Formats: sequence, structure tokens, C-alpha cells
Amino acid sequence: MTPMESSWQTALLAASALGVPGATLMVVGIVVVALSRRRLAACTAVTTGFVTDYRFTSGDNEGIAPVLAYQVNGCRYEVVRRFRRVSSVKVIAPWLPSGEVKLWVTPDDVLHVKYKGSGIMHYDRPARQLWPLGSPMPVYYNPDKPWQAYAQVKRSGSKGTAMILIILGAVMLCVLAPMTSLLFLR
Repeated sequence: MTPMESSWQTALLAASALGVPGATLMVVGIVVVALSRRRLAACTAVTTGFVTDYRFTSGDNEGIAPVLAYQVNGCRYEVVRRFRRVSSVKVIAPWLPSGEVKLWVTPDDVLHVKYKGSGIMHYDRPARQLWPLGSPMPVYYNPDKPWQAYAQVKRSGSKGTAMILIILGAVMLCVLAPMTSLLFLR
């Protein structure tokens, strides 16, 4: 095998090491968007749900969301309200009094969580103020599968994580893979 053949094989292997996972990420992202849009399009019926409880979310989108109970054809279902995004601001200092949490939702469907204090965050009081137990909210559901439902602002599909997968895959496939292969061709 000549050095030229070896460098081409190495370049192809390097491009494949980034290109194949990149293409896979793009395909997964596109499938997630397509399935989300199909599921959302199927949720054509609207009913009224009532706040029965609250669920905590953790990680990057730490916050709280109301749980809604709704009925379709005499059967009771539950759905958790989702937000387009959660924006959290925490000011933690040992000299501040016990935690104060403020919650609000902006018209662009972003839940804002502001915490100031020390100790454990208590979401109960602000959640009950923002979404009192028993308060109504619209629930969009699939008439054929009423357990498939959304309790958020109706929108045109999932964009967050799926778009990140598509963009990351495209960068790996179209930018990093060719650049890596060029490094081995020199």
C-alpha cells in the first residue's frame, strides 16, 4: 500500500467517524420533529382541564408546572402543562433570609423562575398563586386517543432538542467531517 492510499483511507475513516454520527443525529432530529408535528396535528379536539396538582422539574429547566385533569367520554386523564422554555435566575447567599420564589409566564410561553435567598426553594405558594387548584386551562387532545394531549400553547411542533440534534448533526457532517479528512490528506 502506498503512502497516498494510506492517507486517503485514513482521511475517509476520520470523515466517517464524524460524518456517520452526524448524519444519525440529523435523522433522529428530523424524525422527532415529524412525530411531534403529527401528534400535535392529531390533537384537534379541545376540552377544559382543571389544575389538580403540581409537578417539579429539575436540571437545566428547574421549575414547576401544573397537572391538569380532563375528561373525555366519561374517562379521566391527566396531562402536565409544558412550557416553551424555563428561565431560572437564582441569587443564593447565606446571609439572605430563607428562599423567596417568584413565578410568572410571559406571552411567548416561557416560565420564569426567580429565586432569592438561602436554603431550599419552596414552589408551593407561588405555584398556587399562579395556578390555583381547580383553575381551568384548555387541553388539546386526540379524539381517537384521548390520552394524547397537550396543555400548553398550541404550536407547530417540537423545536428545542430536535433542532439541537439537527444542527449538531449538520455541523458534524458538513463541517467537521470534511475538515478532519483534509487534515489527513496533507
